[in-house]
Amino acid sequence: ADAHSNAQSKADAAIQNDIQTLEKQWGFKVLWEPGSAAPPMPSKVRLEYSYFTDKKLPQFKEFIRMIRDELQMYPVEITRRLNVKNLFILDDFNFRGAGVAGQGMSWLPQVYFAYGLHGFDTTKTTSMDFLRRTIHHELLHLMDKEFSKEGGPIYGEAWESLNETGFVYKISRLNAVVSNTPVAPTAS
Repeated sequence: ADAHSNAQSKADAAIQNDIQTLEKQWGFKVLWEPGSAAPPMPSKVRLEYSYFTDKKLPQFKEFIRMIRDELQMYPVEITRRLNVKNLFILDDFNFRGAGVAGQGMSWLPQVYFAYGLHGFDTTKTTSMDFLRRTIHHELLHLMDKEFSKEGGPIYGEAWESLNETGFVYKISRLNAVVSNTPVAPTAS
């Protein structure tokens, strides 16, 4: 395959169907082709990135399938409310000088998220599991930002009301939350 082409990826029916499924469910645009827009970053943030070419067609195809499967478990009522504009699927993704596997860009006026697959190895379970966890990790950042803001469904009293009566967080000696396992109240 030509190291600078993506003709095979464009012609691959499975890849294109998975991209269309993602775009339909989420209402965002999947940006993956060389020449697509750069992920938006504040001007002082150093960003280095590259898009996929057919040179890494197997990794790209597996990730598209994986992200489609992982994101389909979220109800449309949630996914649409996040108002994500674009999903960037990158090969190299260096953010502030460090290689990253994912980044939810919820601090921008329009929400985006991106995944960098440079080290993604479809032959290693650990690599597959790491990227699978990264997909959810970044998505949960976006959910937290949207749903825990003032007036959101898990803000303040709304969050507290989700706990069972008498629920308290188990804390360590340093008052850091270490578990959300209910503990019986103790008499003082």
